[in-house]
Amino acid sequence: MFLVALTGCNSTTEEVDSGRDAGRTESDAFAATPDALSVDAGPRADAGSMTISGGDVSGIWCGTIDVMGSVTVRVSSTLTVCAGASVRFASGVGMTVNGTLALPGVRDLPISLDAADRWLGLVVSGVVDGGFVNIAHASQAVDGRAGSTITLNDSTIATSSATLRLANGGTFDRTAIRGGSTVLITGGVLRMSDSLLDLEHDTLTPDCTDWTAGGAVLDHVRFTGCHCPIHIVHSSLEFTITNSILDGATNPVMIADSVARFTHNDFIGTSSLVLDIGGGRSGIECDLANNYWEGPLGNVAQIGTSNPSQFTGEDVVLAARVPGAGPR
Repeated sequence: MFLVALTGCNSTTEEVDSGRDAGRTESDAFAATPDALSVDAGPRADAGSMTISGGDVSGIWCGTIDVMGSVTVRVSSTLTVCAGASVRFASGVGMTVNGTLALPGVRDLPISLDAADRWLGLVVSGVVDGGFVNIAHASQAVDGRAGSTITLNDSTIATSSATLRLANGGTFDRTAIRGGSTVLITGGVLRMSDSLLDLEHDTLTPDCTDWTAGGAVLDHVRFTGCHCPIHIVHSSLEFTITNSILDGATNPVMIADSVARFTHNDFIGTSSLVLDIGGGRSGIECDLANNYWEGPLGNVAQIGTSNPSQFTGEDVVLAARVPGAGPR
């Protein structure tokens, strides 16, 4: 199914540029703190290279891997990419994961999934489990389908046209997502902690996130560089945001048809207006108590709604910014 060419002794890993907003002070210096994943980092071969022509793949990839045609990890199969490996996709090539893709990078040996030109990204119906992974130059970096289980910690997703589309949620701790278009959640729970989501165009469309189903558990996250950090069309599951920063936006929250709780967050930006966007049959139950608000009218929560009874706690505000809010 594939061709292998051994050509060298050392693999190289491209660093994804994460520098931006040098003037900002709130949690800009995002850094992954653990030295390794909790899972076994697996083999770390530092020699060799291979060329994959396409088709079904499994086993272990180490060194520098050039993927020339689209590949599939089949159901019940596992592909493990060694710590320190550099996987380079040809233009228009992607990977479908119906089985398990293990990406056990470590701090000093991250894994790179990249392309000289635009590659298609990961389409996941199975399991992706990894950390210290740099994903760059994809059309859709991670497309999680129904039934997928996705965990990417201590990682970076950048320079991609789109970053995350999740039909069954996912876990992204200590991870930086930069640029691209809206993160779309159509099912499952998005879990993020000590992470950054920055679309890199303050106050301008599109929105940072968009929920049409599912929910969220978000703690110590910074959402910035977009029109609206949190956009909830519909949320059918738990939705909580704590100890986070929402800035660089026009409206920090646009919400409809959901039960949501925001507490101990810093709302900082052009407007402090939480906007009821209507729609749905269930209405809104939104708790806004114990947040810090910094807007044109000072430290006060403003709500744009024709039904204020859907919101509680807007008059319980913090007098100062939340200590340690945003990525730690």
